[in-house]
Amino acid sequence: MIRLWRFVRLGLHLAGGTAIAGWVFPWVSSRHRRAISRHWSRHVLRILNIRLEVHGEIPDHREIPGVLLANHVSWLDIVVLNAVFPARFVAKAEVRSWPVVGWLAAKVGTLFIERGAARHAARLNGRILEVLIRGEAVAVFPEGTTSEGDQLR
Repeated sequence: MIRLWRFVRLGLHLAGGTAIAGWVFPWVSSRHRRAISRHWSRHVLRILNIRLEVHGEIPDHREIPGVLLANHVSWLDIVVLNAVFPARFVAKAEVRSWPVVGWLAAKVGTLFIERGAARHAARLNGRILEVLIRGEAVAVFPEGTTSEGDQLR
């Protein structure tokens, strides 16, 4: 019963997130989008009963843009990272075509890359630079896939 209740709450939260991404994000500053993303992601973790524990010092995401590199273990990586250090993620272009999640990813500013297309990678590098100049952070999973996360591929 608890799992069902969490699933329902998660679905409602996802629906609320799509509404915010579609109707609020186009009208607010990137700073407000980061704050909303952080709050929304922390709420996902609460719904799933996941306790977030951070070790070490985290740069102030409101003042320091940067590139965050991490191993990719599951879809929760994105939620956890956004709960701590909101960023624009780089994702494979196929994600854009996924139902609901692809639309949501595009609306929140995900930068999509076509794998194996060198020209596209060069254009994406230019877009990443623009994002950084605007004061936003970018998150990249350099391995380009999920793994156990205990070693680099």
